[in-house]
Amino acid sequence: MNRYLLTAKIHHIGNAEQITDKLSKQVIVLKTEENQRMEYIPFDLYNDTVSNRKVGDTITVEFKLKGKQSKNDTGKYYGSLQIISIT
Repeated sequence: MNRYLLTAKIHHIGNAEQITDKLSKQVIVLKTEENQRMEYIPFDLYNDTVSNRKVGDTITVEFKLKGKQSKNDTGKYYGSLQIISIT
């Protein structure tokens, strides 16, 4: 599976959400400038938190693209950017 890197500033850190006994998720939104326009990109972080980071910090995330089709096969598709590591 391909992995990607992005260096950007933290715009928002969501609260950690316990999904199951063994799975938690936290959403981190990074802000980057593309063609003189601000982009806000949400990333999913599983079973970890960014407690040592704060809004405004510049970080580099290594991430992978995740996607799936609706269980009911209704033509709906879902995608996410899943963080592998933060530096």
